[in-house]
Amino acid sequence: MEFAVIQLLVFFLLAAVDVGTAVYDRYWRHLDQNVGYVAHLAGAIAGLLVGIGVLRNLEKRKWEKRLWWAAVIVYISLMLAGILANIFWTDHFAPMH
Repeated sequence: MEFAVIQLLVFFLLAAVDVGTAVYDRYWRHLDQNVGYVAHLAGAIAGLLVGIGVLRNLEKRKWEKRLWWAAVIVYISLMLAGILANIFWTDHFAPMH
């Protein structure tokens, strides 16, 4: 990938500004925006794990194959845990009227 280090630095800068703004709004401005921060964090983790499995790799190394399998296993495990939590842990849902 051309300019990979610059792309990574820009990505981290944008992510830091986004997270910093969210923390500032929540704890210093005391804005209650009903944003699911855990859902956003879970989406970022899922995106990272899926990206490891889906994106094309031109130079494959032995450790990258292990990383690919680890990402697939962690992703499937987390998805299964989330599905089972929503099926069996019904106390966290608001009661239906």
